[in-house]
Amino acid sequence: MQLLHIECERQNSLITGLLELANLEGDSQLSAMESVQLAEIVPGIVSTYQPIAQEKGIKLDYAAPIGLPPVLCFENWLRQIVINLLHNSLKFTPNGGQVKVVVNLHGEYAQLEFIDTGIGIAADEISKIFENFYRGRSSTGEDSGAGLGLTIVQHLLELCGGSIAVTSKLGEGSNFKVLLPIASPEPPN
Repeated sequence: MQLLHIECERQNSLITGLLELANLEGDSQLSAMESVQLAEIVPGIVSTYQPIAQEKGIKLDYAAPIGLPPVLCFENWLRQIVINLLHNSLKFTPNGGQVKVVVNLHGEYAQLEFIDTGIGIAADEISKIFENFYRGRSSTGEDSGAGLGLTIVQHLLELCGGSIAVTSKLGEGSNFKVLLPIASPEPPN
């Protein structure tokens, strides 16, 4: 029964991921991006994941300067980007590790960094992690997920005018850097 449950969850994850990817690729009539405050979204998501981190014995930290300007992205897309990256950081970090989410200004962009002391990614695999259906190995040996999370994150960021980059070292952890364009101030009426 447990094996059947695991397989059903895997199939559900695959179907959901494929539907999200198809919607992104087929949505050619996107309206103008929203102006979204990172400070209203990111801390809440991080605090939601605190109990999961504590249960795994992982120290989860968040840091951001006060007064960050808004970024251009749909709110639900921003939520999905942060959730996918934070979930992966926790998934690939073993008990006793650390995950940090750091927000800073980087020129005309807001930069979100997801830094972990996890298992890391081999240099020859870094170029593959954004491909459809690529799945890394987790710190617990669990083989879950559809391998579409980072592909979806990359598509969402491209649609928002942003980007994602990763540096990693096996056994030392990973650093995912997300850049989102800062929204232009509204002209006075």
